[in-house]
Amino acid sequence: MEKIWINDAWMEYRETPWDRQSFGVQTKEIMAVEYSNEEDLAMLVEEFEKTLEEEALVYFRCDSNDLTVKKVMISKGYYIAECSCLMKLARFKKIDFGKIYKNDLPLDTHYDEKDIEQLQEIARESFHYSRFHEDPFIDLEKAKRRYEHWILDLIDQGKELFLYRSGDEIISFLFYEVIDNKANLILGGSKDGYGMMTLYFFSTILTHFQKIGIKKVEVMISASNLGIANTYIKFGFTDQMTFFDYHKIFKKS
Repeated sequence: MEKIWINDAWMEYRETPWDRQSFGVQTKEIMAVEYSNEEDLAMLVEEFEKTLEEEALVYFRCDSNDLTVKKVMISKGYYIAECSCLMKLARFKKIDFGKIYKNDLPLDTHYDEKDIEQLQEIARESFHYSRFHEDPFIDLEKAKRRYEHWILDLIDQGKELFLYRSGDEIISFLFYEVIDNKANLILGGSKDGYGMMTLYFFSTILTHFQKIGIKKVEVMISASNLGIANTYIKFGFTDQMTFFDYHKIFKKS
């Protein structure tokens, strides 16, 4: 992580080599900003852009209600590519998820190379929403490829994984992490044609989280993905915060 300071304002950003693999250009993500006035924020953006050495894709997810960020980013040539929602499920200890949907699917946590290929295929062909899928200036095939690389990156990071199988076929999966009794759902869903299994799959996982003492569950989803948003709402999730994802593509001069 790198950090830039202007007076008392600062910006954190990082290189994202896993996305460079997908898009074939330098990729950087602005992770956070802290500022007290519009002028300092504008200078932060200008200083950050000096770190770009070639053709690049930059992205930055920020509170959609931050009008100063919106004004500065748009004035600097950034555009809003996606709106996302942070959804939370808190104090769910006494919820009987079995009364909402079947919650006794067999969950598997073991996988091999063939399973990884199946996960990549599901992510590529069955997932249609993301900060890159919804960007009209990014080639859709590259956005799909990004999901394939993300699967490998999550495995390399050692993120926890639940699978539901039918024979040797993976039907549903979920990558997640648990920090301080809070489960963060990272990436998951079901194979095309098995959308209803997502309901049973999530019900089973949430019941498991209850049993091991998880107190909160969070997930970030695209606001355009109404199907999955309604799924989470059925289980008691509420929308806590919305974000805009700002993008800018830098061409070679």
